[in-house]
Amino acid sequence: MNNEQKLELSSSLLSWLVEEMRISIPERALELFEKTLQLEKIQLKLFHGQQISNEEILTIATLKHFIHSSEEIAQMPSPYKTVEYTSVDNKITET
Repeated sequence: MNNEQKLELSSSLLSWLVEEMRISIPERALELFEKTLQLEKIQLKLFHGQQISNEEILTIATLKHFIHSSEEIAQMPSPYKTVEYTSVDNKITET
């Protein structure tokens, strides 16, 4: 079983635990898990010398913001702003 198949299996297992076993997992934790799987897939592509798309670059930027906002939420109980990113020609701009 290769790494990509392991990632897919992890995602399927988590879905099964939530849906079939009715295990309660906070939504934010599920989002982080899904984003981490996306990041792992991107890392595999880079490891194998494959080029990544603008969408995958945006995924990295979004995950970075997601983690940063999660840290802010953990430190102080206040609303956080939503940041959107756009990517043109492999350059990321915060909007």
